[in-house]
Amino acid sequence: MSAIGFDTASRTGWAYRDRSGLWRVGVCDPTRTLGLQAIIGDAKRCGCTIAAVEDCYLGKNVRTLKKLQDAQTRIVLACEAHGLDVRLIPPQEWQADLGLTGDRDDRKFGAMRIAKILLGKQKIQLTQDMADAVCIADYAERIAAWASERCRRQSWVD
Repeated sequence: MSAIGFDTASRTGWAYRDRSGLWRVGVCDPTRTLGLQAIIGDAKRCGCTIAAVEDCYLGKNVRTLKKLQDAQTRIVLACEAHGLDVRLIPPQEWQADLGLTGDRDDRKFGAMRIAKILLGKQKIQLTQDMADAVCIADYAERIAAWASERCRRQSWVD
């Protein structure tokens, strides 16, 4: 199962693996509907079935939360329109899975290092939003594979 990951923001990072296993990453403005639709359409053609969207949280203030909620809603609706299985992923969940702790800068630095490892030999200049999106997509794929294997094993027992 392949996933496209979104780091929800006014400049949203996105990332997914194509059918050859190479990462495609970038940043988009979720208010630009056609651009967002093109990214999601390409991801689906490359085999993505899951959209892992970082969930909103109350950080600095309510105004920021509302902007994040607007971006998240646009991304979710666009992904659903393309038939992707949308999963909201709390930032604390994927960060804890990767062992990212400390303050925001520590977690961003850690996500950047992990994303570069996941990219392997691909030479892509990552922003923090792109790095987070790579980590979110990878997390969603691993969780989906684990759940699929668990269901398969459960069917053996029944």
